[in-house]
Amino acid sequence: SQVVAWQRGSWTEQGFTLAPSALWTLAPDFAAAFSAAPSVRLAAGEVFIQAESARDHVHTLSEADLVDMNSAGLALACASHRLPLVVWRIVSDHADASAGADFARFTEEYGGALGAALADWLQHLPADPLALE
Repeated sequence: SQVVAWQRGSWTEQGFTLAPSALWTLAPDFAAAFSAAPSVRLAAGEVFIQAESARDHVHTLSEADLVDMNSAGLALACASHRLPLVVWRIVSDHADASAGADFARFTEEYGGALGAALADWLQHLPADPLALE
């Protein structure tokens, strides 16, 4: 239901502070279409996090359940064009010291179940996604 663009902030002598523009919330009518789905808070930035201290710092700033390195740009582009965005992600690692190896193993072993689920979900969307009931 929310995206935190954690790269939108600044370092000061007191530490890192999120900018007011760092938090995006789905529009109520769009969010309502996904009310039955589990809700998580996602922090997105342009960095691959592979240290528990960095992951924990992002969580402290944003209270995010997950971090990713792609959704912030997509959310910003969609928001600037007033387009809805659904982020459909699969967790590939724990954003810790083993993240690089875990991600490499994930890309070798993943069978594509999320893609199949997404294809099924897309088939059930209304013809006009901006006209969600």
